Amino acid sequence: MIYYQHFYPDVVSPELLDAYLSKGWYRIHQMLITTDLIAKEEEFFAVFWLRYRLADYQHSRKSKKLLRACEQFSSSIEPLQFTDELEELFTQYREQLDFDMSDSARAYLLGEKTENVFPSQLLMIRDNGKLIAAGCYDEAATSLTGILSIYDPAYKKYSLGKVLLLLKLEEAMRLQKTWFYPGYISLHTAKFDYKLFPDLEATEVYNRLTDAWQPYVQINLQELYDAMLMEFLKEQRG
Repeated sequence: MIYYQHFYPDVVSPELLDAYLSKGWYRIHQMLITTDLIAKEEEFFAVFWLRYRLADYQHSRKSKKLLRACEQFSSSIEPLQFTDELEELFTQYREQLDFDMSDSARAYLLGEKTENVFPSQLLMIRDNGKLIAAGCYDEAATSLTGILSIYDPAYKKYSLGKVLLLLKLEEAMRLQKTWFYPGYISLHTAKFDYKLFPDLEATEVYNRLTDAWQPYVQINLQELYDAMLMEFLKEQRG
């Protein structure tokens, strides 16, 4: 069981990013990190890393309905840039949250660094030219990984956070990638459960004990956590 291992890579090639993603690592700021636990209000909660197997992925009826509702909007993909409109959208999104978030998109994605070493793209959704949603992702050799999704709270009824995830998945399939990595979920909070809505049958969970990915529908997360905890305690006892 691991609690926040991290390092700052000098350069991130698509192949390097693939290698770390496949071992349950993820990008935060300009770090690559991995963990099996997160801390909240002096408590520790187990987390489990996910990925989608794109060869088997299919939009659900609900997903198709969400996308149809947004057909009036336009979307585009560009290299990541920290523009005024992106920062304004980030501020609007941040102000309606009930948890702490970085002060700006730049701070969220760069931390204390000044340059982005990751292969990042920005997916933008506009309503008659107005930026209403934006999603950052990194492109590896055989995968994409979602890093940030923000939207204008005035458009909340369109579920733009989920729409951004669906559009990132579509882009991953257009690029003929094998995997999409959305981050982690937890047994102890529903905050991350939106990552399960696209297609459970195509979702996999990283099992650190076996260093292998398993189908989400075939794994009991509580049993996995208990086994990881038992192994950790055994190691601590020597």
